Amino acid sequence: MSDIIYTARSRRAGELGAVLRRFPGLPRAELTEWSGPWGSLTTKLPDHEQHAYLSERGHTTVVLGSPVVRLSGLPAAPVVIGTRRGRLHAALAAPDFSPGDVLDGAFLVLRLDPGTGELRVITDRFGFIPVFRALDGAGRLVLGTHADAVAHAAGHTQPDLVSIADLVGNRSCTFPYTAYRGVEQLAPGCVHVFPLQGPTPAPQPYWQPREERRFASLRAAADALRQALQDSVKAACAGSDRVGLLLSGGEDSRAVLAALPSGTNVQAFSYLEPESREGRIARAAAAAYGAPLQQRPLPLERYASSFEKVVSLVGSQHLFVDVRGPGLHASLGLDSLSMVLGGCSGAALLEATSEPRRRGRPFHTPRLHSLGEELLRQVDERRQARCDQLRALRPRSAAEWLQLWPSSMTGHAGAFDRHRRLFRSHEAFHATAVLDVAAGVPLPWKRHRRLFQRALQPLFAAARLVPDTEDRFPYYSNLRNLLLVPRYALAGGAPGLPKGDLQVRRRVAADWRELLENPALAARAQAALSESELVRELFGGAPAATALEQWPPLSRLQLLQLASVWLPRA
Repeated sequence: MSDIIYTARSRRAGELGAVLRRFPGLPRAELTEWSGPWGSLTTKLPDHEQHAYLSERGHTTVVLGSPVVRLSGLPAAPVVIGTRRGRLHAALAAPDFSPGDVLDGAFLVLRLDPGTGELRVITDRFGFIPVFRALDGAGRLVLGTHADAVAHAAGHTQPDLVSIADLVGNRSCTFPYTAYRGVEQLAPGCVHVFPLQGPTPAPQPYWQPREERRFASLRAAADALRQALQDSVKAACAGSDRVGLLLSGGEDSRAVLAALPSGTNVQAFSYLEPESREGRIARAAAAAYGAPLQQRPLPLERYASSFEKVVSLVGSQHLFVDVRGPGLHASLGLDSLSMVLGGCSGAALLEATSEPRRRGRPFHTPRLHSLGEELLRQVDERRQARCDQLRALRPRSAAEWLQLWPSSMTGHAGAFDRHRRLFRSHEAFHATAVLDVAAGVPLPWKRHRRLFQRALQPLFAAARLVPDTEDRFPYYSNLRNLLLVPRYALAGGAPGLPKGDLQVRRRVAADWRELLENPALAARAQAALSESELVRELFGGAPAATALEQWPPLSRLQLLQLASVWLPRA
């Protein structure tokens, strides 16, 4: 795994390394420790992150992720290309360094001045790489990128039951809370300064999603979005002789494939459920753009067999099923590529898919059987408070952005945060210019794919007759799709009717009920329900098995994951 942990109090040799070893994850990683009067810093970095640490010229910097950097005299390219890492290290020392002008994409920058003990942390615009903080028993700072590791290093291992109810009900934990009492997430898009002594100043934002109309028309916004995506992909590919692409059956990853510069040597990859139509759609899309495609079956049994390792990697912050293809990244060679592109967040940011369906109730948590009303009320209060905070930035669209910003508020946030630990990853829709468009257009422009389809229609032309997993043709407008989709749906399902396998042929997502019935995972679930202190606390000591039978499958899996994180405490 690719993680760091810092403590303002100097720790004995091996102490922080032991904390990170509690969460080994999937990839092999080199663990390095430093200590001094300023405290202790431990990094656990796999091969693709070995560029992250640099110490010279009187200070130390760590850069996680593969952000595109824009430095004077150099074309935009990932930080790992050429001399950019060293140039960035030097630039960070300048008092007038402007992160918003230099750093683009998902990243975490940590700068430590051993002379003064001052720690400076720069979070990316959406917290795509989240950072967590706590105070230990002596009131000294503990900071890191794995919430569970920070909790153990600070001695805050008691679960926050409100956050647990939030996670199992909403698939995310309301910012800035975590599953642990006393552990919080740092604000995104900010420069955080932590002096060794004295008061900690307030974070200084360098980017916020303010509700400002930045485009005169939908057409102007669409043109800007198309250019932003193409520029993001081009910059990510700079300096790489071969890039990978995670290709699904959706339109987000197809847009990234279509935005690749001409002549790019690309290899597409897909993780698939058996016999799903997503595999057939991905093959058709790859063929339309002339991209070779490697596919690997992803049976539900693989989720069960890799459950322990993936939960260790994910911890309590994200849902483990977001880590698709656990263990397959190495067999596919993703960890050996100089860059792997993805299409995460495109629909959420640009199609208003995160907008609450019930107007005025964006914070209303689903009622889960046998979870106390008082507990759920506190969850709703947290979500309401966060929504009120966002109204200062977005008076008319706070409800939408409650579920967008920071990234940890989205139900699928674990996908990128875990991919970047497994291989060098770049999500094209995380580019600054794309985020500026998402924040700078009115909500009606996003609805019904108006902005997305108008912006990317020219890129979809080569695959105009290839549908996506929603039985929609991305190239065509909603009106044209009204005519095309019924014919395609009937034609697509007809071959399965004689064998009665219509549902199997058309299924896209995994059936999580089947995963819960897997013998290996079922045994694990039984152990968690009977032995986990967390489950006993959450249900007030009442038997949980009967209550859980009435929960949605994903909520049950989320609780199983969380119970497994805390199981050693029982």
